[in-house]
Amino acid sequence: MMNAPFMTNSRVVRICFYLLLPGFFIYHSLVGMGLLPAFLGGYSTVMSALLLLPLSLVYAHHLLAAREHRLAFDAIYLCFIVYYANVLMVQYSVGVHGNAVPEQFGIVFQFLTLFMLSRLAPLGEPGFQRWLLAFLVLMTAVIGFNADEGTFIVAALELLQANDKLANYQAYAFVYSVVMLYVAAPLKLRWQRMLVYLICIPTLFLNGARTEFIGVLLLVCLIEFLESKHKVLTLLVMTALIGIGIASLPLLADLYPESRTVLLFLDYSDDISANERAQMLTHGWRSIVASPWLGSFQSHAIGEHIHNALSAWVDLGLLGFVVFAALIAVPAVDLFLLQRPNFLNPTYRLAFSMVFLTVLFSITAKHYTHQLFPLALGIYSRHLIECRNRRPIKPQVLRPTIITA
Repeated sequence: MMNAPFMTNSRVVRICFYLLLPGFFIYHSLVGMGLLPAFLGGYSTVMSALLLLPLSLVYAHHLLAAREHRLAFDAIYLCFIVYYANVLMVQYSVGVHGNAVPEQFGIVFQFLTLFMLSRLAPLGEPGFQRWLLAFLVLMTAVIGFNADEGTFIVAALELLQANDKLANYQAYAFVYSVVMLYVAAPLKLRWQRMLVYLICIPTLFLNGARTEFIGVLLLVCLIEFLESKHKVLTLLVMTALIGIGIASLPLLADLYPESRTVLLFLDYSDDISANERAQMLTHGWRSIVASPWLGSFQSHAIGEHIHNALSAWVDLGLLGFVVFAALIAVPAVDLFLLQRPNFLNPTYRLAFSMVFLTVLFSITAKHYTHQLFPLALGIYSRHLIECRNRRPIKPQVLRPTIITA
């Protein structure tokens, strides 16, 4: 006998998912093409604030429905958000950071809504998956039809116009890669996943977000290698494909001379972005050394933060950094080392994928406020609940009754 399966198939959750993730891509694409005014600003903060109440009600009902739905992991994550919000309120009361603090209050809303979305979204439900596939096809078409010389033109507008109401290429790639992972996770047949990869990986290349492109490429290779029954053959095929890719770089450079991704692979040492990030790391580390315990919130110009997990140490102090790192490390150790890989389980596959990318990005490229962080923790939390519900209930041992005369 098994416990009742864990599944939340609320229409409210599905609509919130569509609005917050694919909705972001569609809204900013229309704004970038000049077909829609930017009446929602950057979109994510406004939409997260609007969706917070309905998602909170569904989440609260979910927690009250069964004791098995309550996790200490969730409580620790919420404590981290409270700590982060308190840091922001203290900095706002001091009033020395201009508009930086009010802007970061929006991260609190995003961290809450994204966590609840991935915790509650009905992964694998046919209707939900069909809608996500439709959105993925739509986003692929938008990038493909608006690409010029290997660059997604709509995403490049943010760089050209320096407009904070336009999304940058990283934001487009974040939404695109998340929807791709949600589409691919329930697919059990390899040829179906390969079809998704063959469409989505070149699209990410055209988008121009190098971190997401490389991260997804590494993730796909790792998952397919671990799941393969013929690992030597899989490794040989992957090696051959990588070799073909490297040999094609000069040709790609001729075809797409403005492609940031191609330029990165051709000469990383001369890459402007890479050199700037190295300088930001040096300056950020000086801030940590100067104030290791409490940190030095926003001790840098806007956008010139450390592009890895150490950014949490700069803003939140040692305690905030330790909790942030632990929230990433615990799922990583559990999924990668302690649990037996079970890629046939869609939730495990998605949790593995998001936690892997979160670890990779936190080490190499992303600020601690990157939106993949709450999504990864939410789906990991969901995975823990599903593991609880798969445990069989121990039958009661009936002792024989001795009847005496």
